[in-house]
Amino acid sequence: MTYEWFYEMPVIFKAVVVSICIMVIIMAIISGIYYLPKKNREMKTELLDLDRSIAKKKVILTNQLKEYADMVERTTKEKADAAKKMTELESECDTLRDTAGKLQDQVEKLKKKVGGRPKKA
Repeated sequence: MTYEWFYEMPVIFKAVVVSICIMVIIMAIISGIYYLPKKNREMKTELLDLDRSIAKKKVILTNQLKEYADMVERTTKEKADAAKKMTELESECDTLRDTAGKLQDQVEKLKKKVGGRPKKA
């Protein structure tokens, strides 16, 4: 590509083209100096805020997990205690049934032994 068109232009137009190019370059440099560090700072603060919120949520989740584990442990202990009580109560119930059966047999034997007047027929 040749730049003959630029050299053939009048001086005033060359100056305008050069000044526009210089203006674009200066704008890019100024925006690089001002805008990019500002944006970088904003992004860093945003990242810090995100890290803080993530850390808070992690703490909340670990606390919830601990509470859940404690609750599971308590319920398993309660289930074990309930199972022990059930077995104790079942064994006590069996012994009470046995004694009730024995007492019933004794009552029947005693009823047979009871004398007295015969019943009216």
